Amino acid sequence: MLRITLTLLVVAVALVLAFGPLVQAQQPPQPPPTWKQGQPSSMADSPLAPIAQPPAPKAPGEIPSTRSRSRPDSRSRSGRTASTTRA
Repeated sequence: MLRITLTLLVVAVALVLAFGPLVQAQQPPQPPPTWKQGQPSSMADSPLAPIAQPPAPKAPGEIPSTRSRSRPDSRSRSGRTASTTRA
């Protein structure tokens, strides 16, 4: 039993090593990254990437607010008004 298992393991490893490079060779070449497309031929070997732009500002509705939103007609719970407070 051990001899059969060892033989199958050796055959499996041999198949993986034999057909592994063939699988990689059949894949099409990857296109260049989008930032490198359209470069002149003089800069084709340049490893430099462009400087990233800062993110665009968000719309006012997309900015998270830390304040709790309350109804405009709600009053504070202290019960005091500006006329009853003393300095």
